[in-house]
Amino acid sequence: MNKMKTWLNKPFQSVTKTMKKLLKKKWLLIALFLIAIILVGTATRQNKTPKINIVTIEKGDVVQEVSLTGTVKPTRNIDYAFDRSGRVSKIYVKTGDTVKQGQTLISLDNTDVYSQYKQAQSALEIQQIKLNNYYKGTRLEDLQVSQNQFDDASQKLDTAYKNLYSALFSNYNTINNLVKTDMAPIFTYMGDWQSSNPKFNSNFKTCYATTNTNSPLVLRNQYETTLNNWKQELDILANNHDAIYNEAIKEKQYLDDAYTLINSIGNVINPANCTIYGGADKTTVDALRLTINSIQSSIDTTRTSFLSSKSSLETLHLSYDNAKQALDVKKNPYTTEDIQTQEAVVAQAKASVDSYASSYNKTILRAPFEGKITKVVPEIGDIINANSTVISLIGGDTYQIETNVAESDIAKVKEGNTAKVTLDAYSSDIFFSATVVQVDLSATEIEGVATYKTVLKFDKEDPRIMPGMTANIDILSNKKENVIYIPSRAIITKNGKKFVKLVINDKNKTKETNILTGIRGSDGRTEIISGLSVGDKIISN
Repeated sequence: MNKMKTWLNKPFQSVTKTMKKLLKKKWLLIALFLIAIILVGTATRQNKTPKINIVTIEKGDVVQEVSLTGTVKPTRNIDYAFDRSGRVSKIYVKTGDTVKQGQTLISLDNTDVYSQYKQAQSALEIQQIKLNNYYKGTRLEDLQVSQNQFDDASQKLDTAYKNLYSALFSNYNTINNLVKTDMAPIFTYMGDWQSSNPKFNSNFKTCYATTNTNSPLVLRNQYETTLNNWKQELDILANNHDAIYNEAIKEKQYLDDAYTLINSIGNVINPANCTIYGGADKTTVDALRLTINSIQSSIDTTRTSFLSSKSSLETLHLSYDNAKQALDVKKNPYTTEDIQTQEAVVAQAKASVDSYASSYNKTILRAPFEGKITKVVPEIGDIINANSTVISLIGGDTYQIETNVAESDIAKVKEGNTAKVTLDAYSSDIFFSATVVQVDLSATEIEGVATYKTVLKFDKEDPRIMPGMTANIDILSNKKENVIYIPSRAIITKNGKKFVKLVINDKNKTKETNILTGIRGSDGRTEIISGLSVGDKIISN
């Protein structure tokens, strides 16, 4: 065991002796230390020596893009309202319906306006026909046609006046007989219409006081005077149009008064709150009631027939006047002043039609473009106020993107620029194409940065595109093809000038060379206009 310890200690003892000898020689230790420092410094310098990146100049494409984020919105979106108040009469669509441009959506009650519009159209047509005749002038055949029309209207009018003339006398005789003969059983001394104190037959009682203005006794005396005046007028009535028409106006009132009188007497025989008494039996009373009813019916028939005749006469008069006017126009030559005057009348009639048409159209809302209904507010019968939203509509064609371009990039964006678009809703490798269609000229400040609202429209419809989606946009603002370019990082700017380090020999010796640059691409390339040629080599950091 002791021998083994002795054997193991021999190497250790040898190394120890050697170290002690070296420590005695200090100059050797110093030399070794200095050598180590030199070796470490050399290695460090070699590691810090920059690697030179040499680029050979070539031609290619330089693409300049502006990257933005925006929101998908409908190309067109409108909240529709009437500019007048009214009652909703019809609703033709519901929420979710797809509509065509010009399709009727909702309307207000417009019966009165439509009637006025049609009347104005008719008036315009009449005046336009008249003006056309002015332009044509008078031809013999036209004159003859107008003459025939006038003769026909004149003959019909004469016949109508003759019939009315006979009716005036017939009406008097009918009413006179009805009042004086058929009403006789109701009164005492019925034949004596001049009695100042008339009485009813003692078999009946009236609820009207004798002096009451509505009393049959008072009305009877008044109508006696009416009959006398009527007879005197007929005795001296001239058989001409004006006299007949004037008498017809008076006779209408005479017939109305007769109707009032017989109704008053009817209240005696058929009282609502009066009592029949006296010696009249039921058979007599019932017979008188039938008589009164018959008289009432006869007077009503006479009056109705007369009014109808009078109305027909007025219609024939209008036809006669129109035919006479047309004939007069054909007989007289048209002067320049006549034509100009009629042109002004037509223009005024057109303005009236346009005015009513505008009022009528304001009661109807039609789709201004093809799209989808998103909201219908009122129900049929509702009263709506002017300028209150009743229907909302979004365009059914392609969608658009709204974004804001910062002031630093706005000079790069122009209408017509194309763009690649991705949507957050889909994978980033799904691209949609779009085009810049609008760039606002005025700036909007967003978080202290001046921006300009810019609108892009998708080039194609796609069912995957929906309003509200977030869009990532790369607008191609410029592109140069087959031009000299270099990495943008190789450009050095000093004192307002740009230059690069051009390699001039095989030992990579360089010199500074001024360059003129073109567009700066978003892909790290910059176009070189002058200063470098294809094949040149430069240093790129």
